Amino acid sequence: MTTATFSNGQIDTYKGSRDVRAAWAIVRKADGVTLKSGHSLDRAKALKTAEGRLQEIRFERDFGISGHPLSYVEGPRYIDTAKIRREKRQHNADRLAFIRTLVDIEIVDL
Repeated sequence: MTTATFSNGQIDTYKGSRDVRAAWAIVRKADGVTLKSGHSLDRAKALKTAEGRLQEIRFERDFGISGHPLSYVEGPRYIDTAKIRREKRQHNADRLAFIRTLVDIEIVDL
């Protein structure tokens, strides 16, 4: 078992069999609560995984924000025009940028 301790005091234990070298956590800036965490093979993969997991953060559940215009993910539909697809991509990019202002990504070497 491999254990990582993050700056907010959270301890995350890896019980798998891979040779993990880094742990990652997405931490809410307002109060230091860890929203998501995990382990990766190296620092680069840990950062990439954490960045990818940002899209799973939900405003109401994780921040207590309801009714925010960026609170939902816009997915493409087969009937969407190119213009609507561009607007949805922009909406999702704006959403992730807003989430990045509310959280910190922490990487810990093991």
